[in-house]
Amino acid sequence: MRMFVCFRRWLCNRDADLIWSSIVVVAVLVPLAALTLDVPRYFVLRSRLQLAADAAAETAAQCVDIAHFQRTGETVLNQWCLMSDPENVFLQTVAPLRARGYGLYFTHFGFDPGAGSVSVFAQGDMPVFFALTPRLIVRVEARSAYRVIVK
Repeated sequence: MRMFVCFRRWLCNRDADLIWSSIVVVAVLVPLAALTLDVPRYFVLRSRLQLAADAAAETAAQCVDIAHFQRTGETVLNQWCLMSDPENVFLQTVAPLRARGYGLYFTHFGFDPGAGSVSVFAQGDMPVFFALTPRLIVRVEARSAYRVIVK
């Protein structure tokens, strides 16, 4: 009987437990819940952004100006093709992600005629921690080689 009274007294004298429980929930469990949502979203963003950059780099590598090569023997890329096609391919590839709140940007591309390669740079951002903190920025780069074979 005495044990029951002690247990009842202990149970009834728990005035500040709600405060401590709330502090634990806010300080520990809410950030963990945010991480369980944000970490997979980060990997989805990074992989889809890399796929889109790869597709844009492949498209840019196909912009070799054949007519100029036949006239001069010099390999250059068609500027009209470079200004529109890679960016359009990138935007079409990332359209589903843009609808889900990701920010996706085709930043720029580089052209290295000596190595015969085109590099595409892109970045994306996503809200983190229930959009209470600054957006997380992810940057990717894709490189694609090209060459002209003379027969």
